[in-house]
Amino acid sequence: MRCNDVDLVRGTVSIRQSKGHKDRIVYMSSDLHEYCRTYDATISAHHPDRMPFFPNRYGNCYSQCTIDYWFQQLLAAAPHIVSSAGSPPRVYDLRHAHVIENINRWMLAGKDPEALVAYLSPHLGHANTEDTWYYFHLAADFHVDLRRIANTSIESALLEASDGLR
Repeated sequence: MRCNDVDLVRGTVSIRQSKGHKDRIVYMSSDLHEYCRTYDATISAHHPDRMPFFPNRYGNCYSQCTIDYWFQQLLAAAPHIVSSAGSPPRVYDLRHAHVIENINRWMLAGKDPEALVAYLSPHLGHANTEDTWYYFHLAADFHVDLRRIANTSIESALLEASDGLR
């Protein structure tokens, strides 16, 4: 993430060439926005002309290997997180957890998740809501009513695909 991708006035991050090679803007939560403003003010004293928003000690971007290594160290320090053998959690899996958590929270608050997923899908870079509901098809822990919605979307997509093969 580069400095010019972060708008500290509006509290947005420009995601460039993400899923589907599309650009999109993501809004930061108020606490993340405040953290980034404080961080920017502090790090600018050490790297005033930096290009990456989060520079390494040499002023460059961190590599994907470094991020993956830190994530695995974080998991190792959290003994309550259990992963299956040969398939440890990845940074990308946080996306899945984000979707599940948001939709479950909406359901428990009495909000209509079908309506709200229409706003979550573009945030994730999904072209349609079925791609977002797919996360629920894979999840074991979600509200009973959501299982019906998710499975209905998946089943209709599978029926459409099988009809196309005939």
